[in-house]
Amino acid sequence: MAKQYAPHIERLLTAAASGKLLAVGGRRDAVGITDSSVHLLQLPKLNARFSAPLDDAATALAFYGDDLLLAGTAKGDLAIWRTNGDGKTPDGQLAVHTSAVRALVASDSQVLSVGDDGVLALHAIEMDGDRPRLHEQAKRRLSEQQLRTVALDAASGSVAAAGADNTIYVLPLAQLGDAELRVMPCGERGIFALAFTGDGRIVAGCGDGSIRVCFLEGAIDEENRSSDAAHQGPIRSLLFSAALNDEQGRPLPRRLFSLGEDGELKVWTLDQRRKPRTVPIGRNASALALFEPLPQAKPEQRGGLLVAVTENRLIWLSPVDQNGNPSGNAETWHSRLQRLLDEVKANRSSSATLDALAQLAEDEAREGLEYILGQDSRPGQRIEAAQKLGNGQRRRSQPTLAKALNDDHVGVRKAALKALEQIDAETPLHALQLALGSRHPDIRLDAVQRLTALRQASPLVPRLLNERLNDADANVRESALDGLLALDPEAGVAPLRGAFERGSADIRRAVLIRLGRRQLNATPQGRQLLGQAINDDTFAVRHAAFWIAVAVHPALVANLRASGADIAKILDEYAALGIEGAATTTGTAPTEPDLEPLFTALVCRQPDMALQSVLCLSWLGDDRASGALLQLSREPEVGTRRLVARFMANAIINLAGDRRLRLRLQWLLNDDDAQVRAEAFDGLTKLAEPEGPAGEIDLAELALRTQAGDIRTRALQLLVKHGATAQNELATRIDGLLGHALDDEAEDVRREAMRTLWAWHSKRPETTLRRAVASVHPDVRRWAVDELTRQARQSRAWARELLIERVGDSAAEVGLAAYEALTKEDADKKRANYHLAALNSPAAEVRLAGLKGALEASDPAPLRNRLIELLQTEEAPQFLAAIEALDKLLPNDAQAFALAFDSPFYLLRVRAGELCGKRRDSRAVGPMRALLSIPKTDRDRPSEALRQRAASALADVGDSASIPFFTTLLRDDDPLVREHGARGLAAACQNGNEQPLVAALAHADLAVRSWAADGLSK
Repeated sequence: MAKQYAPHIERLLTAAASGKLLAVGGRRDAVGITDSSVHLLQLPKLNARFSAPLDDAATALAFYGDDLLLAGTAKGDLAIWRTNGDGKTPDGQLAVHTSAVRALVASDSQVLSVGDDGVLALHAIEMDGDRPRLHEQAKRRLSEQQLRTVALDAASGSVAAAGADNTIYVLPLAQLGDAELRVMPCGERGIFALAFTGDGRIVAGCGDGSIRVCFLEGAIDEENRSSDAAHQGPIRSLLFSAALNDEQGRPLPRRLFSLGEDGELKVWTLDQRRKPRTVPIGRNASALALFEPLPQAKPEQRGGLLVAVTENRLIWLSPVDQNGNPSGNAETWHSRLQRLLDEVKANRSSSATLDALAQLAEDEAREGLEYILGQDSRPGQRIEAAQKLGNGQRRRSQPTLAKALNDDHVGVRKAALKALEQIDAETPLHALQLALGSRHPDIRLDAVQRLTALRQASPLVPRLLNERLNDADANVRESALDGLLALDPEAGVAPLRGAFERGSADIRRAVLIRLGRRQLNATPQGRQLLGQAINDDTFAVRHAAFWIAVAVHPALVANLRASGADIAKILDEYAALGIEGAATTTGTAPTEPDLEPLFTALVCRQPDMALQSVLCLSWLGDDRASGALLQLSREPEVGTRRLVARFMANAIINLAGDRRLRLRLQWLLNDDDAQVRAEAFDGLTKLAEPEGPAGEIDLAELALRTQAGDIRTRALQLLVKHGATAQNELATRIDGLLGHALDDEAEDVRREAMRTLWAWHSKRPETTLRRAVASVHPDVRRWAVDELTRQARQSRAWARELLIERVGDSAAEVGLAAYEALTKEDADKKRANYHLAALNSPAAEVRLAGLKGALEASDPAPLRNRLIELLQTEEAPQFLAAIEALDKLLPNDAQAFALAFDSPFYLLRVRAGELCGKRRDSRAVGPMRALLSIPKTDRDRPSEALRQRAASALADVGDSASIPFFTTLLRDDDPLVREHGARGLAAACQNGNEQPLVAALAHADLAVRSWAADGLSK
């Protein structure tokens, strides 16, 4: 269900109901605001009849009939309005109490009131034409403490009042001024509400939350009706439900409604001990009112309409059924202030919403404006909220406004700053201090620019400006510096020194520029500051200090300006900044005093400034620059060495070719830093240009001996540059240097040298290739092999000879490439000398390739001795390949197989046996039987795999003399050996010698029996 809103903004303290009219009133929750309004509302939508202004809070309300509304105020007045009027001013107002009125009861043209002064007052209501008037009839002080409630029993004419002294005072209305009081002590923590039962009793709602019942006659006693069902706070209001009859005309029981500050409405059946029904209303509940039922109302509405109000500005309405119980269809009405806040929270606020909030002094209204300022997505609304907070002098909004100084919208930031200034108009520095904390530089800049004008208002201004010297934004920092200097324009160097010591790097540079603009760089204090600045850790500061110090001496400036365009450009830049001395263009030769800035920089601890000084001295032709350059060239800081290398060539030229500097520049070719080396080479190239090609070739020869590959590469470029045009001795020299470069450690250098030599000797490739194959680097020799292969295809014999030599290269990749090139054609594969070259290679990979290739040699004789040598090596791949080659080329060579069978390597023996077995050569029988006969206990027994291969080789031979040995193998532990024994037995047994096979048929192994049967079948 959508929220419903009434027109009030007060925290409601009281309510009254009559006919279809509901009156509510209370206090404004704002410091310094005492006035309020009484709101007359019309059922069912609570439309406002009027909102009557009062000069204080409304603390009690009562209707006189349906025509008049009475209100008691916090200052003790009683006001009266006609309900059909406009309510702009009370129709009557009278001071009836000396302090707040706490309760009102109106009946029969009379109104009873009690107040904090402990007085019970009775006034008559008289009509003067159509204007009501109040006339005092009686007053009586009942207590020295405040009275909080009054009740009237119309049937008996009794009046009861009670308050903070826990006492009920009862007296007759007719003799109010002098009748004897019935005084009844009751309850604890004061009495806040009273209600007559109509049967000689009175009910009190106490400050301890209890319901107490006292008798109007007889012994003075009280009954605690609530027991453990009491409220958790004071009871603020008591009402009995309407007196109703059932359909037979019998009276229905009446319920007692009690409203506590704990926010609960309890419904009691007074004469029963059942616990009351509890209905939640809302915290800080304050008053009840009951509309009389309509005659034809439904049963669930026959009890009228119950109203409760709270100090949380809530109006609660619920129909009451005929049994006196509130129904479950209660409605709640919120305040006009809550409507505005709900619009704010839903981002539906308009300018009208902001205007309404700005007119309210309540903190909730301020918080609503702050919410818009901090949370609303619309910049226009945020700007307007800031303006309203400033115009309303909302001092408590300063933290939110300070936060808004960080808003992303510039308009919001400016509005927030203006609002802070409006709030702190008497102390404007406070707003600027907050602005200095903004994360946006425009706000900080604005604050800094305004600080200077407040110098006389606060001694804090210099400190705040000094703090901004380290601001994150350059404009703010510079503005702070200007502000500091503007505080005391005649202070000289002192404020500049202070800013220099506190400021960031750009501020320190700005300080020096302002020092020069004010022509303070020539003063002793100014020179001292420049001397300090030339050692600054930031280059821009050091640079400015140096040139501003130079600008003091016109003769020095003029001579430096004439030394080159670069210096003139620097001086022009400083002249444009307002340094007058930097613009000097003419002058005499500088004297020793004029050179003071250069010597000051020369001894500073910053190498780049010392170098700057050295360069200036060199431009002036001063020989003292040489020693400084030599020293700076050894600086551990690489940036300094780079600068030295870059400018040393110019210094050498300026200083008439100082040989020490040239040697140092050559020394820098071996520097650890590549850029230093490059700068040094560029400088030496510049110095060599006047000497022509010979000078550059000298430089190339020198550079080729350096340790850095990048420098040697650049040296080769010089050789290439002059190689095509060089003549005679110079050409020979270049050619020799290129040949040496083929052995360079850097691959780039070697590649460049090869490419160059090949281009120069394209018509005589043999020269280049003979140099290349002699290189110490395999990549060069590999490239040479590829070129030789192409040359060999053109039937050039020298290329084939060089390829044969390269087959024996120490690098396997080179040897393999050469061997593959030689044996690519089928005819070449049969040439034994190619294979022999591979067999003689120092690289094992090449020898293996040669052993495989030798299988196709047409004449094995040249290869025999080398094959037998390789047969006796310890590398298994080589001796295996060797025996296979011998088996293919020289199968009947007795020495080769004798060496193989006598080898210490069982693998070679077995492989030789296998090769013999394939051709049933009986030379394998003895060696294989010997291997298989080695007992298990012998530590030199062959592995199972070798024994299996030996048995297989022996079976391949199938020698009949080995039948007994085959029979023995049938009992071997290895099943594969037993199977090979059976296979050999089947091959060895002939007709007439079948008995071993017959015996083998009884063997346990299926494989053995199978081979025996196979042998018998043959």
